[in-house]
Parts: sequence; structure tokens; C-alpha cells
Amino acid sequence: MATLITGNLLSLNEQSAETDGTGWIDDTNCATAQSTTKAYEDTHSIAMTATGSGDMACRVNNDLTVSGSTSYTLSACVIAGSTGRSTHVYITWFDSGWSFISMDTGGDVTNNSSTWVQPYLTATDRKSVV
Repeated sequence: MATLITGNLLSLNEQSAETDGTGWIDDTNCATAQSTTKAYEDTHSIAMTATGSGDMACRVNNDLTVSGSTSYTLSACVIAGSTGRSTHVYITWFDSGWSFISMDTGGDVTNNSSTWVQPYLTATDRKSVV
């Protein structure tokens, strides 16, 4: 059974996808859905299916308010459905009026269809994050 990681800003469903897929939305070139094909923990995950050629991106369907000058770590457990690709996580920072400030991007890791990899990023906030 999935349990919320201490200090996590995400809900249990966003963290684990065990309830449904509503915690995640399509961002670029993909359709996201809850899946039971592969799971890192328990029985469910979020699957991204490409809607065209090129890179895909999805994001949490929740705007998170963060504290000034605080360090945050973002990570994901990623496995390829078939063909491995380079993958990374990123944080987009906005001010209180939702004007873009900047983006921090973690290093690329290459996934494959048999081993979970964990791209991550630690960055200091600049006010609010989506």
C-alpha cells in the first residue's frame, strides 16, 4: 500500500497514482492515464503515450505554493514502455502573480524497459511553483 512520503507537497494520489490518474495532466506531445502495466510501488502508475514524434512532458495537475528561499527536491521513478529515452525532471518558478521567473532542469538519465531510473533535481524556490 502506498504511503505519503514525509514532507511531500504532492497528494498521495499525485505521488502514487493508486486512486486514479487525475493528479497528472498532459503537457507536451502525450496523453497521460493511470496504468497497471508497470508500477514502481503497489499496482498503478502514470503512463505517457506519445501523440506524435518527439519529446513528451506531463506535469502535476496542481499548483503548489512554496516558501521563499527554501530548497526543494523533485524526483520521479521512470521506466520505458518499450524504447528507452533520455528523461529529466524540471521545476518552473512563477511569482505570486503567475509571471514566469525561471526554470530549473535536472540532469538527463536514460531509461529502458526493464529497470526503473530516478531523475531528480534539488533547487531553491523563487516564490511559487507549478
